[in-house]
Amino acid sequence: MDIVKVLRKFREEEDPEMEDYDGKCLPTLSKAELTSIAKSKGVKLEELLLLGGIPDSRENMCKLLHFALQCTITIQESKEDEEAGPSNRPDPPRKKRKSNDATGMKALEDKIDKLEKMLEEKKTADEESDLERAKRDVKEEASKGPKVFNIANILRPYMLCKGCATANDVDYIFCKICGCPRNKSLECLDECSKERDELLHKIEKRIDTLDNLLKSGSYSKQKCSLKTELEKFFVTLEPLKNLSNAGPEDIRKFLVFKEKNGRTQLHEDNCVYRTEHGIKNCSCPKTLTVKSVDSLLGKIRAIFRDIGRAGEWNPMLYSGNPASSHILKQHIQAVSLEQSNSNITRKQATPLMFDKLGKLCRYLSYKVSVEKDTISQFLFARDLSYFSLLCHSGNRGGDLGLLKAENLFDIPDSKGIYVSQQAGKTASIDNPKITSSYRR
Repeated sequence: MDIVKVLRKFREEEDPEMEDYDGKCLPTLSKAELTSIAKSKGVKLEELLLLGGIPDSRENMCKLLHFALQCTITIQESKEDEEAGPSNRPDPPRKKRKSNDATGMKALEDKIDKLEKMLEEKKTADEESDLERAKRDVKEEASKGPKVFNIANILRPYMLCKGCATANDVDYIFCKICGCPRNKSLECLDECSKERDELLHKIEKRIDTLDNLLKSGSYSKQKCSLKTELEKFFVTLEPLKNLSNAGPEDIRKFLVFKEKNGRTQLHEDNCVYRTEHGIKNCSCPKTLTVKSVDSLLGKIRAIFRDIGRAGEWNPMLYSGNPASSHILKQHIQAVSLEQSNSNITRKQATPLMFDKLGKLCRYLSYKVSVEKDTISQFLFARDLSYFSLLCHSGNRGGDLGLLKAENLFDIPDSKGIYVSQQAGKTASIDNPKITSSYRR
């Protein structure tokens, strides 16, 4: 079978008249039937499709098989004519060839040769084992020589473009992406980076100073220790809880747990110490006062707010601050009602009247005059001035303890002392507590 002749006919004749095979027309057969007929007749249909670059469709297979069968029949008839001798039959009329037939056939033959080589290479590659292919690839890579990576180029310093933020070389003139010219003010990269690092260090140091100032307060320290105790308590619950998934019921259990440290005793109705105050040697339970429980709940509310769980508690969505739920408000009301029924009264400090204060000041003044030790004399003088200022100013004792020497000013002509208190619970720099003390 002449492959070139079959492909030539396939390209020249667009709509040939199909022959019958075993009583069936070729266009009515399927791909599988056409393939089986081609194998039975010795026609290599797959090679024809591959060499000719023809799509693998049923129509193309039908046409190729038709032309291949025609070529096979023509070859058989020519052999019979040669054996029978010359014939008087006239030659069939030949179709007119196109002017560019020779050129097209040459290109087709070149393409066929190229496809045949590709087919042979493919067959060779398929027959080659994976191990041999891997060995061959390793040899090819080894023949190229070792790969050398220039670490200096990888770790080379860069400068960002001001326009598109692309990394360029330090000595670039125009950006390689947007083409923007280099900013002349950023030529000294080392100096700029040092200034930037120093600025960032100062900012971080300032932030740390402010944070430490907040953490140094007594309220912050109490809140920090309470947070640690709260986390330890949540671990003991079943199932395990933490600050991220704790609910109002868990916080209420913690409030009941803290009652063991209370110093308020709730005497029962049949207790002999019912009308007395203080801790007695009886089996009546101890608890925290309502104000202590309320203060404790406020710190817990602040702890949950600091970790991001702020807002009103929503039991449906299980979101918000669980310490602000209605369940805990009812708990405070229940504790208050319990202590009211138990005849619990608030403890108050012993008042210091003016007559007692006068006696105390006279005693301290006497100790200052007769004391020979310098340190003891200084301490008595400090207490004398502290109690005198506390009585006449009416300020809180804790706030007065934060007073510094910079806030004390001498009145002209040595007539007294001017005190400006700017730190404390009720005093601030915007609302200072001012006191003037005059000498007699």
